[in-house]
Amino acid sequence: MNLELIKTLCKDRPGGIKQLANDCEISESNLHRSIRIGDMSLSTLEKITHELHVDVQTFVGDSTHVSIHAP
Repeated sequence: MNLELIKTLCKDRPGGIKQLANDCEISESNLHRSIRIGDMSLSTLEKITHELHVDVQTFVGDSTHVSIHAP
């Protein structure tokens, strides 16, 4: 799972990773830990993909292709 991509996708997002964690109702420290160890629950990953407007496959599939959806 390529969770480091979350950091990349948050660079241009208002509030960055801190706001993403808040929007997903998880602590920023838990989000950083999950990214660092490369593991997170499916429910958390679904919240993140919803907020970032990407498919779950973005993080579990071919990391060279990002599929972004309009909000």
